[in-house]
Amino acid sequence: MITKHEWWSTPVWEIETGFDEYFNLCFKNELVDLIHAGKPNIRVDVWSIESYYCIQLKNKIYEILDSVLPEYFTNYHEWKPFISDGWLNQQQPGETFPLHIHERSDLACVYYIQALENSGDLIMVDARGSAAWDLPVENGITSIKYKRIKPKPGKIVLFPSYVLHSVEENKSEKTRFGIATNIHIPTKHYITPQNIDR
Repeated sequence: MITKHEWWSTPVWEIETGFDEYFNLCFKNELVDLIHAGKPNIRVDVWSIESYYCIQLKNKIYEILDSVLPEYFTNYHEWKPFISDGWLNQQQPGETFPLHIHERSDLACVYYIQALENSGDLIMVDARGSAAWDLPVENGITSIKYKRIKPKPGKIVLFPSYVLHSVEENKSEKTRFGIATNIHIPTKHYITPQNIDR
């Protein structure tokens, strides 16, 4: 008898939000205008922008969290998650983003505003570590298992923040725009900030 255990599976969610091309175009233009109007080299927290588009996206993320997380957190309804540190990622043609994790958070989330064909897949590395699986070298990632997710406007990708991930080279002719954000799961030892409006 053979028993196969999937003990260390890591959930990664891809969600189609239903936000259409017009929504994304208006959202992109608003964010670019607001962020470029600020001080150079200062990252703007998009959740501090009280606009229709930011509020709609934030509400959608909370709706998704309420749908998928109770299965993984028995105290979910007692300790609600909260979103912090949202920022606009602008990946120009030819640019990549190296392997990284999101420290000091529980989940990472990205929403794609503008992503053309060949604008760079999201590479998700097997969370169990660098086990040798005799895979070819690709994008500087050797001897590890990984999955790729194709960016698409209106899509949200949600995953545990400990998962190593990178972004491939943007081989399209336009900038790829996305909003990345951190999500926290409060516990009895981690109190939700008072300024979080949930």
